[in-house]
Amino acid sequence: MRSAAEPHPQVEFRSGTAEATGLNTNCVDLITCCQSFHWFEPIATLQEFHRILRSGGRVA
Repeated sequence: MRSAAEPHPQVEFRSGTAEATGLNTNCVDLITCCQSFHWFEPIATLQEFHRILRSGGRVA
């Protein structure tokens, strides 16, 4: 999907998975998953989401 994405100066593409994003703890305000969550391992993914979300962050 990264190779098909249009470059954008405010977007940084990284390798990772829903279960192991490689992002810093408490660094994300919003996580979006559009028609993809069913491909993820749910428990590990939700643990990762909780780890990377800032206080007051949201999952959509």
